Amino acid sequence: MKKGFLQIIEVGITALIVVLVIPGLFSAIDVKYQWDRPDLLRTGIAVLSSLERSGNISKIMTEPQTVMRSIERIVPWNMRFGLGIKNSPKPYILVGCVCSPEDYENVRKMLTPAFYNGRWVNFTVNLTDPRSIGVHDVALFVNYSGPWNLPEIENYLKSGKGIVSVNDTFNPSQDFLDLFGLETVTGFNPRVSFNGYDSVEKYFIAFGFDVNASQSLGSVATGTWTVWNQDHQVNITQTGRVQISGAEPSDLGEGDYFYLTVKPDYYFKVKKVWPREVVIQPVNLSFPFENFLSTSEDPVSGKVNIVSSRLNALVTRNGTAIWISGFPAGDDYRVLLKAALASLVTDFYYLRPKEGAVVVSSFVPFCCDISEVVELDLYLWYAV
Repeated sequence: MKKGFLQIIEVGITALIVVLVIPGLFSAIDVKYQWDRPDLLRTGIAVLSSLERSGNISKIMTEPQTVMRSIERIVPWNMRFGLGIKNSPKPYILVGCVCSPEDYENVRKMLTPAFYNGRWVNFTVNLTDPRSIGVHDVALFVNYSGPWNLPEIENYLKSGKGIVSVNDTFNPSQDFLDLFGLETVTGFNPRVSFNGYDSVEKYFIAFGFDVNASQSLGSVATGTWTVWNQDHQVNITQTGRVQISGAEPSDLGEGDYFYLTVKPDYYFKVKKVWPREVVIQPVNLSFPFENFLSTSEDPVSGKVNIVSSRLNALVTRNGTAIWISGFPAGDDYRVLLKAALASLVTDFYYLRPKEGAVVVSSFVPFCCDISEVVELDLYLWYAV
């Protein structure tokens, strides 16, 4: 009788412990979860406010290491942080070129650094194959005939990365048409231009034409600017003046506007002048191109036409897959390729965050080649 009574008391005590202690444990876990995230959010807001007051936030695209050192000095010892960027090209873009050795050398020469809004976008090119594109920021296929339905290409696109293909449409395969969202059309129209003002067009205008004046002609540095399939001699004087053959006016300073006599209604601006390089920026938004669709190609149209005429397209986009018809040499086509590649690498991390981290964002405006609002994402989490 006494033993049974004691067992009843033990059961009662155990039940009491379950009722009183276990909910307390769950409550403590819940309270910790509820309190640490507001702490992280408040810290993130304070960090971004400090960056704004110091002016360092405006250096995020030109001096990211300076910004990260500033964050390290502010963030408490028991927190870790990551840093991401959205809506602006990555400063150093790694391009995987699926192409022949000859095309690879041509691509390397075409992808010169682009200067806009006071900062540089640089391209590094690796020769690769379709099954090894995964490590690159963006993949470039030049004169590639397929197959286009490889799982490596499909997985690459599913991961959020993009591809650019430069090739003609002579008897295009169905998997090629499907990948780039193309369909063959009838008719041929040689007058083509930008169809709107989206990311590729925006960066084409922003980057402008970088003209290398590496040759010496007396006291001036000279080079060639090729646009609309025509060459224009560009001279840079020792006083920083720029002389462009065929331009009106032909003698220009940094910031001056001009037009070419072959396209009298289209204006340009001398954006930046260095002793042996000048950057010329297109001004009108709808830049006209000389037709670069080969007569042997099948005319096509896409879901989103970037450069097109009334009847057919020369540049299209299908999600993160951009197709460009094979083009001749020229600075206008070279800048078009750089703009297409850069437009696909506009979300990236300086420091990759831990999964589940709290994120606080700030929006940083830049100008003046184009209006640009960069999203800076600060990620915070507690050290384990």
